[in-house]
Amino acid sequence: MLSPDGRINVALLAVPEVTASALYGMFDLFSSTGRDWSFIVSGEAGEQRMHPYIVARDTNGFKAANGIWVKPDYGFSECPPPDIICIPDFFVNPGDSVAGQYVAEADWLKQCHKNGAMLASACSGAVLLGEAGLLVNCEATIHWGYVSTLTNNY
Repeated sequence: MLSPDGRINVALLAVPEVTASALYGMFDLFSSTGRDWSFIVSGEAGEQRMHPYIVARDTNGFKAANGIWVKPDYGFSECPPPDIICIPDFFVNPGDSVAGQYVAEADWLKQCHKNGAMLASACSGAVLLGEAGLLVNCEATIHWGYVSTLTNNY
């Protein structure tokens, strides 16, 4: 469902172990769509076509894996319905299971997917798709360092 102003809603899922550079890099990337090209060629910013926002279990905020403060825009129950969800990488020990650590995130991903949201991940973010059961009988791409985490657990 598009935002009220017609932009595509892009939810960026943040967990406390998130890599802030990936989270905020995705935010910048989706914020630039429609805006930056016009600025580069004409000197005037174009209309932003996507509405990125950070979603997390806890809206009070937390320090990311590298110590940068993350203040989510929304919790799961009050965020605008996402058209797209992107899951940035997060720190998990290669090969380790995250089973049961992200139940709220997995439930939210399943519900959003059921409601038609497109899901994407970067690097170890695919582990959360596995935790949500959304990779059954699917191929997935993940950083080589986390292949065993994904294959051993999902």
